[in-house]
Parts: sequence; C-alpha cells; structure tokens
Amino acid sequence: MPITLDIPTNGVFVKVSSQSDICCLFDKEAFLNLVCQGLEHPLSREPICMGMIVRKSECFFNTERDKFTLK
Repeated sequence: MPITLDIPTNGVFVKVSSQSDICCLFDKEAFLNLVCQGLEHPLSREPICMGMIVRKSECFFNTERDKFTLK
C-alpha cells in the first residue's frame, strides 16, 4: 500500500527520523503495513523504531516553521 498525500481517517504521528523534532501524519493502516513488512521510514529511509511514533498530544502545528513539531 503506497503512502499518499491525503488526510487520513485514522492517523498516527511519526517523527521524520529518530533524531528529528518534525512529525508527519500518516494513515495508521498504511504505516502499520510498512512496519509489518520491515520496511524503512518512507522519508528518512531509516529503520522504523518505536521512538519515532509519537502521541497526538506531543505534536502541534508550528506556524513559524509550517510543520508539525514536537512540543
């Protein structure tokens, strides 16, 4: 299942890389599919780890940077 630019019905926030403070919103099922297949993060090409997945309450839309970032 490809990752597409769309508003997910059921989403999950994921950091762009393990060391990043930038988050992206992914479709939960599509991201789970990546994890189950052992694929790399689609943006950073890093192995996906649990530390990349963040709670909705940990992210906010940073209007200065025009991105979702960690609080």
